Amino acid sequence: MSKPIAPPHTDSARNDILKSLTAHFDRLYELSAPYHGKRNPTTTKDAVVEKYKYVHEAETKAYSLEGMFRFVLAEPYEPSNPSIPIEKLKKIQVRDLIVGKRHKGAYIKIKLATMAHRHEFAVDVIFEDEGGTYGILRVYFLEEETDPGDHLPKGSLLIIREPYLWDSGNGVVFVRVDHHSDMQLIHTWDAITEKHVPAIWRRGLHFDGMTAGNLVGLAELFLEGGEALAALEKYDWAEQQIQKASKAESEPCKKVLRRLYIGRAEANIKLRRHYVTVKDLEAYLKLSPSDAEALHMRALRFYYTGKYEICQEEIKKLLQEHPKQLTYAHLGRRAKERFEEVKFGKYNWRMMRQKASTLCLNSDHAEFNHPVKLKKTPKGRRIFTTRDVKRGDILIVSKAIAITPFEKINMCVQLSPRNGKFECEYGCSAVFDVEILERIKREGPEWYEKTLCLMDEGGYIPAQHRNPDGTKVIDTFHIEAIRRRNSLIISNLPLLQLRSTGYMPSAPTHIPRNIVYNCGIWFLPSFLRHSCVPNAHRAVIGDMLIVRAGKDIPKDTKVTISCSTPSNWEFPMTEFVCTCPVHTHDFVLSGNAKDPENIEKSKGSIWREFNTKCQYIESAKLKPEKWMKINLLELLLSMTASLDNARSTLPPPNEVPQVQLAHRYRYIAAAYYSAGQRRHARCSYYKVLDCLGVEYMVLEDFNKVIWTNHGQCIDDLLHTYNDLSALTKTPGIKKCWREAAIDTYEILFGERYSFDAVMQKVPFVEMKDKCQCVGVDNLMDADAAQMRKRMGADPKKEEEVRNTVDGLAMMKIMNDGVVRARGKMQEKKKQEQAIGAENMAEIIRKREQERERKRRRKKKIEERKGLGEEERWRKEEIRDHLTDFFE
Repeated sequence: MSKPIAPPHTDSARNDILKSLTAHFDRLYELSAPYHGKRNPTTTKDAVVEKYKYVHEAETKAYSLEGMFRFVLAEPYEPSNPSIPIEKLKKIQVRDLIVGKRHKGAYIKIKLATMAHRHEFAVDVIFEDEGGTYGILRVYFLEEETDPGDHLPKGSLLIIREPYLWDSGNGVVFVRVDHHSDMQLIHTWDAITEKHVPAIWRRGLHFDGMTAGNLVGLAELFLEGGEALAALEKYDWAEQQIQKASKAESEPCKKVLRRLYIGRAEANIKLRRHYVTVKDLEAYLKLSPSDAEALHMRALRFYYTGKYEICQEEIKKLLQEHPKQLTYAHLGRRAKERFEEVKFGKYNWRMMRQKASTLCLNSDHAEFNHPVKLKKTPKGRRIFTTRDVKRGDILIVSKAIAITPFEKINMCVQLSPRNGKFECEYGCSAVFDVEILERIKREGPEWYEKTLCLMDEGGYIPAQHRNPDGTKVIDTFHIEAIRRRNSLIISNLPLLQLRSTGYMPSAPTHIPRNIVYNCGIWFLPSFLRHSCVPNAHRAVIGDMLIVRAGKDIPKDTKVTISCSTPSNWEFPMTEFVCTCPVHTHDFVLSGNAKDPENIEKSKGSIWREFNTKCQYIESAKLKPEKWMKINLLELLLSMTASLDNARSTLPPPNEVPQVQLAHRYRYIAAAYYSAGQRRHARCSYYKVLDCLGVEYMVLEDFNKVIWTNHGQCIDDLLHTYNDLSALTKTPGIKKCWREAAIDTYEILFGERYSFDAVMQKVPFVEMKDKCQCVGVDNLMDADAAQMRKRMGADPKKEEEVRNTVDGLAMMKIMNDGVVRARGKMQEKKKQEQAIGAENMAEIIRKREQERERKRRRKKKIEERKGLGEEERWRKEEIRDHLTDFFE
């Protein structure tokens, strides 16, 4: 998939911020360099507290500024191997840590001594070790919505495998943890980790004397207060107490067990860990088989794990006993809708778009992918069709693994030193990594191995370590590398974004970016590959990515999409690096086309000339005094001439669509449109359609467009049709192209109703200085007297001639001819209406084919004249006529 690209309306202030941040972190890196390799300089409690206070105040001030850095990491490192027992690792103290070093084969035991503090995407806390030395622990990639105290509760005991002491450059050192698997909680009540708790900290632990019932009650209080993670810890503690009691052959209280199972299941449901609730719900239902609340929670588990048919059966049983319970009926209705979605691809597109327009990114819909399959190829995994697919059919509907408003990501700047140097990545942020890690927490390590690990094709090599249960260790930087290669910046109303800054004039202000752009990552669509002539199209509604067929696709055909974002084509001056045939043609203006020297000189000359003029126009728009002096029409005519010159050097558009020319013609059309030149704008848009390989005819009497070839570049076609429909005063344009745009919109998005809401209506404002060329556009607003004056007619001389005998006779003949012509025209229109638009188009097409055959025959005869073969060609012409007649 394509790498996220910054929006085209990136302001200069943002670039200045990025440059200053890069310089700032360069200085920090230089300041921290002398301390690398030295022993931990800060171990006393007072010094650590002072440094902690300093960094807290400094960073709180820094984060209040817009565009300031969000988090800084050093060179990525792989997680430690959790399958190695703690006994085989070397225990060290905080004072033994070396600045800038990852202590391989070692571990430290610490106790959190203060309340945790939020450090944007990290959580900071002061700790102490067994020897009484202190330090700062900083854990990255923790979600912001959860309270820091839930992530790292005060008094918790931790084992940090292979600790990494990092210097921030401000004289503050801290133990950095990027991989959560490197950090292990230990408890006195846990039979597995109890042996690792040091004797010095055993006495200070709370709740040692509490019974299982008291612990369950305490967990219920935490759950009511919204602290689900803390409640889960107490429930696990209570379960350990019950297991110890059962070993002592004392009968555990069933009431306490019921409270424990149902409470822990409820806590996991609040954390959206639906897969984990299986064990607790089944254990609870063995004790209370007819409990309606537990049965409803089990139905919810079936629903959120994709088992919609089983969920419906569970709800039917519940409704038999509780027919008036609206909650059960609502869940049953949702399960039925999801089942139809996943089985048949029946989606309520109207409701989905209405919800997406409210900026709701977490939609409740199922996935659909029956017409496609994932297949291994020599170049990696690709998506192929499993059956013949028609144009407009749904191929994939996929729910996002993680999705974040791009405005939120755009506010974050991730800086990390690569190869000893800080490099800035625009639009890449830890927000995404945190979202994905939270998803992995909910779904489990098996889900990580079956999804994200399959999306890796080269790049960062993930750690090959596995947990004791056999699952792969979650590698944070592996997730980051996958996100960089597979994330998409796309809009849930994708057709608005081209209106904001490019082709057609729109409102004075840009569309808000938090509405237009979202950044997401999807599993199955990540295996789609780019083509500038794709056979499929993608769009996003909320967090659901929909892939539809852009043309009829046979069975076992690779599905391709266009990965070029609006940033690539928003302005034609943007460089687009693509190696497909659409973009790799060499344009030769003169001389021998096969001469390598000539090709090298002329290669890219058209693009450079065109882009230079585009930059000149765009810069002139920002300065009124410069814009008033620009000769726009002459400039646009020269740009059109250069494109027309290049067009003859390209393959025919029906073989390879001339996408690069089409986008530039659209730019010229929009410039004409903005200047009030309707005729020139229309002609440029027709050239866009020609470059895209679209074959059509406009039937003005029927106010309809008939296609002989729809073309494949669907986004471009839709915008071009809609732009043509904005030329409301041109014959053949007012309605037919609007209908064409709405038809194409329905193919793209499955419904028609939201066309007016998504496609902005742009009013045409005609300029006073009209185009100098003669055409219907320049005469249609004029009355008869103005038309005669423009054509050079003298009204006085016309009146003198008209009053003579010959003039009156001539006028009578002309009027009779006009009446006969009008009658024939009315009769012809009636016949055409009776025949119908499709049949009329077929008749016109046959006439054109006959004219083309005659033209070819005539050309052949002319070529053979003087060669003594004219008689033979006449005989062949007669034979061709007879063949056509009998056919």
